[in-house]
Amino acid sequence: FPGGSLAMDKFVAKNLIYPLTAFKNGVEGTVIVRLVVETDGKLSGIIVQKGLGFGCDEAAIDLIKSMPLWAPGKKAGVNVRCSVVIPLSFEQKDDDDQ
Repeated sequence: FPGGSLAMDKFVAKNLIYPLTAFKNGVEGTVIVRLVVETDGKLSGIIVQKGLGFGCDEAAIDLIKSMPLWAPGKKAGVNVRCSVVIPLSFEQKDDDDQ
């Protein structure tokens, strides 16, 4: 991710939408998403490996699709495709946490 893991954490915190259905039903947990970073930095093959339902899986995919280009993997100085697994947490926060 451009800027590294801290930049990705900020991007996720700002852009991940907690689905209303999941919030109303008290659904919390982690959606595990697998994707491929292509040699040009585009993301493809986005799939949910472990979902929560209630709209969380779709919200996770939408977030991944909205990400900027990544730096591709390199092997011997040549860009290569890389598989990446990203856990995305859906948690209800108390008013005290804000």
